[in-house]
Amino acid sequence: MRLALWGWLLTAIVRAGSRYIYELYYDKEAISKTLYDWLLKNGYADGNLIAKWKKQGYEKVCASHVILLSG
Repeated sequence: MRLALWGWLLTAIVRAGSRYIYELYYDKEAISKTLYDWLLKNGYADGNLIAKWKKQGYEKVCASHVILLSG
C-alpha cells in the first residue's frame, strides 16, 4: 500500500510539472521553443505525455505509461 502511494505521488508530481511546461509553451506562449526543447531533453517534462495532450480526446490523461499499458 505504501509503495503504491509513493508511485501515485511521483506520477502526480511529473504530471504537474509537465502540465505547467505544456501550458507555458502552448497556451501562454511564455517560453521559447529552444527552452521547451531543452526542458524535454533534460527530463523536466514528459514529452510523451505532452504529445498525447496535444491530441483531441487525451487532454486529461495523467500519465503516459497508462496509455502504453492499456493500448
